[in-house]
Amino acid sequence: MIELEDRLIKTADAASLLGLSPKTMRSYSSTGTGPVPVIRLGRAVRYRLSDIHNLIAAGGAAIKKRGPGRPRKTK
Repeated sequence: MIELEDRLIKTADAASLLGLSPKTMRSYSSTGTGPVPVIRLGRAVRYRLSDIHNLIAAGGAAIKKRGPGRPRKTK
């Protein structure tokens, strides 16, 4: 029997739990730089719920938030 913590969740659900956008999570999974290991099932990308909970319990130290980006050009 699969335990609740070993459940696999979709990208949108993982992003919601981590406070990130699904687009950011997809970027992390495609570059392999994400804070949580990715599980690929064919074309589907899933995350282990226990990995998400462990990251949250650790204070999310592995999540790197970007700054505001480049300033816009002024005319």
